[in-house]
Amino acid sequence: MNTITTDQLTQWLEAGEDVLLIDVLPPEDFEKKHIPGAENIPVQADDFVERVDRRASGDRKRRVVVYCSNEQCDASPRAVQRLEKARFENVFAYESGIAGYRKSGRPLAGTDATSS
Repeated sequence: MNTITTDQLTQWLEAGEDVLLIDVLPPEDFEKKHIPGAENIPVQADDFVERVDRRASGDRKRRVVVYCSNEQCDASPRAVQRLEKARFENVFAYESGIAGYRKSGRPLAGTDATSS
């Protein structure tokens, strides 16, 4: 499984690189806090792979970064497994997730984005 650091993710996003950033948590969690620019596609959704494929415009070579809440959360590794099984070729898990992004001092978006 390919992983990505906070610095590398930020570098890609700030450079405007083509990255499909996906928060794989439930919608209610996404509404509260998420990384700016992320899209919400919950990993537990039956059509998770199809939804990611649509957002990637059918390009399974497109760079996809998935994340969840923190390093103890298993949602992003599960998302990577599902996408790799579906033959996505350029998938990364941002294992630090929302907690790591917040800890780095970078701002979050959402209704509770300023709370810890």
